[in-house]
Amino acid sequence: MAVKGEELKRVTKLSYTAGFLGVFWFILANPQQIWSIFLTKQMGATSSQLGFIVGLTQIVAVLHLSSIFFYSFLKKIKTFWLVTSLIHRALSFGVVLAALYVYRGGDRHTALIMVAVSTVLSLALANTSSAGWFTWMSRLVPSGSRSTFFGRRSAINQMSNVAFFFTTSWILDIFSDRALIVYAVIYFIATLFGLADILLHIGIPDQTPPKRKGKPRFSTALLTAPLKNRKFLYFCFVLGFSIMGFTITNPFLAPWMVDDAYGLGAPNLWIGITVVISQTTWVLTASFWGKVMDRLGKKGVVMIGSAFPLFWLIYLFANSQNYYIFLPLVAFLTGLVTSAFFDGLLQITYSLSDEENQTAYMAWHWAFFGVFGAIGPSVGGFILDWANTQAVQGGLFPYGIHTNIVISVALTLVGLFLYSLVDLKETPARHIIRIVMNPNIFRTMNSLAVVEKEKKTPRKVENSLRKISGSSGLLGEPVIINRLHDPEREVREEAAKTLGRIGSEQAVDALIGELIDTDSTIRTVAARALSKTGNTRAIPFLIGALADPSEELKEVCAEALGDMDEGESVDNLLSILRQGQSEKVKVSGAVALSKKGRREAAGDIFALMKQSHNRVFQKQLAIALANMLGKPGEFYAWLQGDWDDSFLRFYEDAEKLISRLIKKNSPVLLKHLRKELLPSLKSSYGKREYNRVVRGCKQLVLEISYTLYQKTEKELEESNLQMLIWFLNLYEGGEATHLDVLLCFYAIVYGQYLEFMG
Repeated sequence: MAVKGEELKRVTKLSYTAGFLGVFWFILANPQQIWSIFLTKQMGATSSQLGFIVGLTQIVAVLHLSSIFFYSFLKKIKTFWLVTSLIHRALSFGVVLAALYVYRGGDRHTALIMVAVSTVLSLALANTSSAGWFTWMSRLVPSGSRSTFFGRRSAINQMSNVAFFFTTSWILDIFSDRALIVYAVIYFIATLFGLADILLHIGIPDQTPPKRKGKPRFSTALLTAPLKNRKFLYFCFVLGFSIMGFTITNPFLAPWMVDDAYGLGAPNLWIGITVVISQTTWVLTASFWGKVMDRLGKKGVVMIGSAFPLFWLIYLFANSQNYYIFLPLVAFLTGLVTSAFFDGLLQITYSLSDEENQTAYMAWHWAFFGVFGAIGPSVGGFILDWANTQAVQGGLFPYGIHTNIVISVALTLVGLFLYSLVDLKETPARHIIRIVMNPNIFRTMNSLAVVEKEKKTPRKVENSLRKISGSSGLLGEPVIINRLHDPEREVREEAAKTLGRIGSEQAVDALIGELIDTDSTIRTVAARALSKTGNTRAIPFLIGALADPSEELKEVCAEALGDMDEGESVDNLLSILRQGQSEKVKVSGAVALSKKGRREAAGDIFALMKQSHNRVFQKQLAIALANMLGKPGEFYAWLQGDWDDSFLRFYEDAEKLISRLIKKNSPVLLKHLRKELLPSLKSSYGKREYNRVVRGCKQLVLEISYTLYQKTEKELEESNLQMLIWFLNLYEGGEATHLDVLLCFYAIVYGQYLEFMG
């Protein structure tokens, strides 16, 4: 059972502190850069020997499977893990003894065997219990924040890595004439730190695993259960292939960088510099990738992270004169995504595993990791020895490591394809890439930090919510949804607007919840926000809200339905116009229908406009009709200034239109229109005889109709002409106004070429 509240905070602090100390042991005693350089430069290991030893340290990962046996008999994890882990860390004293042995004149080959044996035994013992640690931690941390927890722990670990690694590489350069003594001292200190890491876990509570039916005994079925999960089995194969791909090169990069004969000949300090850059970048991005995994899924994040070997292609351009440019560049680029890969692998295993048998899943995860990880360096070492020989003889590449890099890149590309076939119903990788590559991502992350933590200044939260938009807002959905219930109304409203801009399924669900909650104070804001999403799932709820007693809510819901591209919403908007709703709600429905261009509503909108005595409503309805006659929003601009000026501009445009249409076909008609009919319309308008102007508009259209029929697009023009005449016929027997005149002229001048449905 997961811990919560203050207990979770205490567990988190202990775990983070332990990880910070344990990293010093990890960067030295594990097969990492300094360990590899120690074996090649101080113990005299060849690339093949280094690859073979690294392979041995990886192959013992099959002992992870033994943890299934041990933990099946144990009710709890903690004690067994503590004992085995303390012994495993203490075995690192063997490296200290090997360094002192060579310093005192001992055989380097014998010392190499000492290091290999102590390291392999240490990791073998660790593998018998480490799967339990991951199960232990996953049970303690709530599943909804698990990726974030491990991401932050990873970030803190990398901060430790940066500090310890840089200091160690710097010390090794300063005391290079006494390197063996320095190695002995730092390995001694690292072992003590590693033991402290384990001892700190004494303060972390253990968790009783979920009860199984029957006695918790080891069985073949318990061991092989994960292998019957096809999704998990395929994922482990792809994971192993990916690990094999990059380990063909990875263990040999650090020795190549400092090697004078077959490499760049850089000082040890440059290894420290690259680690500082890559791990600092890891620190800055680990928590971010954790949030992305929690919100968008693990698969896409792992695919992005698995591509990091592609950046190694930059090493093809590095040499002993320019390494100070390319080493930091690659370190930075790989640091951006590697936490996405390594942290994400475990999260996928968690998501595919059976809660009751999680230790078995973790054991098989690490077993596959180790077996394939053993193949990579073992093969890579032989390839590198051969490639170095070819490079000396003037082969294709100036450095043998380039051959390994090209192979790793090729395998990485195949691995990306294989990852794409992993069956997880999550956000596609390409969508995640679009989100993380969006320039707004940094502003969004900063804003989300304020929204999540700010308690005392509502205005800050409100302003931060206003800055969040688009797909990047998906990363903070739970935090934003929580703000829907903030004590401050302004914050609640801004949270709803933000969810409308995000428009995800979860955002729509939260907004629908507010809309149908009669106690909510932001129902109208939620309705507007739903219209912004365009999600048709909201239509039934918007329609249901039309029966609410609140006129304001009905008005907003009618407007929102206008933005929904569904026949169901049109039918309900039509019913608003034709049934006993208030005039304000009917106007909102008319405006909404005009956005859809539905001709069956035009007559109702016209009738409503002529019945209304509200000048504002008349104007809104005229604009709604004009939206159906011409371009949406265009007529609105003509009503913003002086209406007489607008009429004169319409009049001038009508003259130009008529001249363009009939100048060549009928000069006599053109003369009649320009000298008689148009001036009479202008005169009648000046006398405010608006009915005569409207009748004159209809006569004008009929007289130029013959010319319109002669145009190339005859059917379209005939249809448009019929629509225009239908609209002008609506004014038969009615009282025209100033607004009607402008609307008629707009229909003639701008509407006849558009698909107005009459």
